[in-house]
Amino acid sequence: MIGLKIFSFNPFETNCYLFWNKHSKSSALKPCYLVDPGCMNEREKQQLRAFCAGNGLKIEAIFLTHAHPDHCFGVASLSQEFSAKVYMNEKENFTLAHAAPLCAAIHCQGIEDFSANCEYVKDGDMLQLDGIEAKIIETPGHSKGGISIFCSYEGEDFLFSGDTLFAGCIGRSDLPGGDYDCLMESIMTKLICLPAETVVFPGHGPSSTISDESAKNPFLLPFNEPID
Repeated sequence: MIGLKIFSFNPFETNCYLFWNKHSKSSALKPCYLVDPGCMNEREKQQLRAFCAGNGLKIEAIFLTHAHPDHCFGVASLSQEFSAKVYMNEKENFTLAHAAPLCAAIHCQGIEDFSANCEYVKDGDMLQLDGIEAKIIETPGHSKGGISIFCSYEGEDFLFSGDTLFAGCIGRSDLPGGDYDCLMESIMTKLICLPAETVVFPGHGPSSTISDESAKNPFLLPFNEPID
């Protein structure tokens, strides 16, 4: 069984996810995995620390679905504190290079450099996370190098979709590196084809399932209509 904790951080209410194997055979602290920290201040980081300490967890790796500021605040300090590797698609260096105006718009100084702890991942990469199998799916469109992370464990399938696919909505494509056509192609050819019961954990808002989004998402319905 998978353990999951969802935090909502920063003014954009970014979903920060911690997940782990509840049946971990680790003899010490159970390894857990962090998706899109988004910790804009020390108080938010302390919430993560307190939860990990209270549940016998240690952050082993940090995944970034993309590198917009609201998703990667706190990455540098957390990766250093926990000696955790940061996984990101290399194309997101473009997003980081264009982060200054976005940071200025929300009155923050910027994103601390985390390149020393960063390891690049690409489409199709498979990672073993304490018995949980994680597949990297490149889903550009919201940003140039956005990824989704498809995880499986003993019949449980779940997807961290970042800002590509939301419950009843899709990501914006008007920021630097965004591309609407590319976004729709990512969703329709790489995500909607996943198992129907897959639980979707997006970058903002409530969770959903692939079946619900395929059948009900108003932004996708025109693409599901049969061709005469």
